[in-house]
Amino acid sequence: MDRFRADNEFWLRDYLLFQTASEVFHSKDWSTWPLELRRRDPNALAAFARENADRIEFLEFLQLAFDLQWREFKTLCHENGVRLFGDVPIYVAGASADAWARPELFMIDSDGRVLRESGAPADDFNPKGQPWNSPVYRWSKHRATDFDWWTRRMKKTLDRFDVVRLDHFIGFYNYYSFPGKVKDAGAWERERRDAFEFVGGRESDYEPGWTPGPQTTFFDAIFKTCPVEAFVAEDLGVMNDGVRALRDKYALPGMNVFQFSFDNFKGQTQNPLDKWRANSVGYTGTHDAAPILGWLDEVRKFGGRRFKSLDYDAIADVLNQYARESDAPATMLPPCFVAKLQRVLATLRLDRPRRKVSKSYSFAPESIARLRTPVLRAVAASPCRLAIFPIQDVFGLLNDARINYPGVKDGNWTWRLGASAPIDEVAGLLREITEESGRAPQDPSNKETV
Repeated sequence: MDRFRADNEFWLRDYLLFQTASEVFHSKDWSTWPLELRRRDPNALAAFARENADRIEFLEFLQLAFDLQWREFKTLCHENGVRLFGDVPIYVAGASADAWARPELFMIDSDGRVLRESGAPADDFNPKGQPWNSPVYRWSKHRATDFDWWTRRMKKTLDRFDVVRLDHFIGFYNYYSFPGKVKDAGAWERERRDAFEFVGGRESDYEPGWTPGPQTTFFDAIFKTCPVEAFVAEDLGVMNDGVRALRDKYALPGMNVFQFSFDNFKGQTQNPLDKWRANSVGYTGTHDAAPILGWLDEVRKFGGRRFKSLDYDAIADVLNQYARESDAPATMLPPCFVAKLQRVLATLRLDRPRRKVSKSYSFAPESIARLRTPVLRAVAASPCRLAIFPIQDVFGLLNDARINYPGVKDGNWTWRLGASAPIDEVAGLLREITEESGRAPQDPSNKETV
């Protein structure tokens, strides 16, 4: 326990106090806690810790148990040739131990109220933009500490995983934000002015509503102690020359997503997947989008109306190049997995989330179901250095298995894969695809394959 405490001193004690206080006051929103605790008065914290010593000790034990179990799990993975791919969200919640412990690093006041909220600008699906309900950073304060909080966070994450995705990479170059729910007495204007002065830029150099991020100073600090090859940049969204230059300066792999590659593709030009960068990661889809068969079904139904830039027939023609007569359609699922055949009207709209955990699964029409394997095969055959398939796409599920709807605060992140899912049946399919695409690991004991 002593070694565990020493190795995790930068976050452990604050986390234990935060979790205990959240239980005592029935809320993680620390802006509602007693004044002396939300402002971290040392005497009040010490008294609270004494009063709740048993609970704090138990929570500490749980963290130690998790740490030991995860290390065993990671070791087992490595022994079987499996590497773990994690994720580093760019923002943390205002109602979090991080924000409570170091409020000066975030655009919040001393009582935990958000002064400036992170988000994304308006788009076709979110005409009012996407507020993300998390505070943006006071990057000026992070620079003053040589990004110590971030460096510790990255090192801890890499202790858990072999490779990590940098969420919202664009935000390290420039980021979009919304006013918070309370007045900031000029704090945001000062932070924004400092950001432009630091990068030596003008507001006209950036799109309206965007503010310069820490840019190269951030990554120079991180890569002093963290290996650059352990990171992948989630470079989706509003890309510009500055973001591309920042990514390429460190040779960070970016992301290519099947669903985003067919805008304005009418079939007369090269297969869009052939244009994917080799130094990138290819995805059939992401947690922010519909499962691939659900998306294809929507494009089939509404292409030319709701999806004006998409041509279903052209997309299907590309996928048919990867199809084989022996490909089993995705609807070939055993009764133990499909608890009930149910068409959910809400899935007819991509911008309307399911509000409850999905316990049943819809069937795709056969013309769509037969595209499951060609999609997987197409991404595996792409030039990308790594290919990733969400489990929904491996099983060929529809929109009732969607995880997240960007810009919608409720009803997300509730989908779970059923315990009776026939993993063994799709394992054979994955093996076949990885072997035929040359992505299967080679046996070092066989000199002919080395």
